[in-house]
Amino acid sequence: MILFDRTIKMVPTYQVVINDKEAAYQATEHLIKQGCKKIVHLRGDLMPQISIDRFLGYKNALEKHHIPFEKELVAICSENNFEEGYNSTLKLLEKHPDIDGLFAITDLVAVGALRTFENRGLRIPKDVAVIGFSNWMISSLITPKLSTVEQSGVLIGKKVICLFLKIKESDVVAPPSCIQETVPAKLIIRASSRRKEI
Repeated sequence: MILFDRTIKMVPTYQVVINDKEAAYQATEHLIKQGCKKIVHLRGDLMPQISIDRFLGYKNALEKHHIPFEKELVAICSENNFEEGYNSTLKLLEKHPDIDGLFAITDLVAVGALRTFENRGLRIPKDVAVIGFSNWMISSLITPKLSTVEQSGVLIGKKVICLFLKIKESDVVAPPSCIQETVPAKLIIRASSRRKEI
């Protein structure tokens, strides 16, 4: 079995992944460097490893930059869709009107958050800077264009095929433990978070 974009630590598998924790750290750190001090994280469900790793990356960036972690600024978006991004951000704004940054687990969730901020009259990125994850096509088509973390689907796909062919040619059916190949992720900075020239 070869997994990609997902990890299972308990089952010996081949995996082609990005470093979600490091990528989330860089995304959150970018918001901090743009001057954000009260940063919301719209995370995925509690169990998937990518959701855990992206949350940990967010939390680590706050700690590294001496920004207190506030549990109330994290909302779970288990369906990872526009509606959850919109509604979760609306609830967070009611309790924390001074939010000035947001990091979302996916671009679609981030787009929902953008619409909430705009409907409340907040200026992006001057009042609130926003960054998503995955670099889906929608991120470059909306206004303002969404900053995001790019996962190279093409590169991941090539790695999976190469790994499959390599395994097929060998006599090894399953690895004794998890074997990971990591594909680099890239921060894509666009209008939704660019307050300063970088």
